[in-house]
Amino acid sequence: EEPSFSDRLRNIRNERHGPTSWVSITLREGKKRQVRKMTSAVGFPTLRLVRVRVGDMRLGSMKPGELRKLCDSEVSKIREAAAT
Repeated sequence: EEPSFSDRLRNIRNERHGPTSWVSITLREGKKRQVRKMTSAVGFPTLRLVRVRVGDMRLGSMKPGELRKLCDSEVSKIREAAAT
C-alpha cells in the first residue's frame, strides 16, 4: 500500500523507469546517508526519503522546517532514551 504523502515539487521519475516501491525502515541510530547506501547496495536507489517519526513522536502533518513545542512527557522520554 502506497503511503499518502504530498507530491514532489519536481518529478524525478516517470513511467519509463518502471514501477516504484515503498519500503519502511526503522533505525535506532542513523549514520550519514545510511538508508540511501543500504537501498542502493541491493539495487534499489532511494529516490525519496520521508521521515515519519522521531523516536516515539509521530510527525503527522508537520511540514518541512516546521517547529512545535514538545510536551513534558515527550521531553521526559527523550531524556530517558539519552540516559541509556
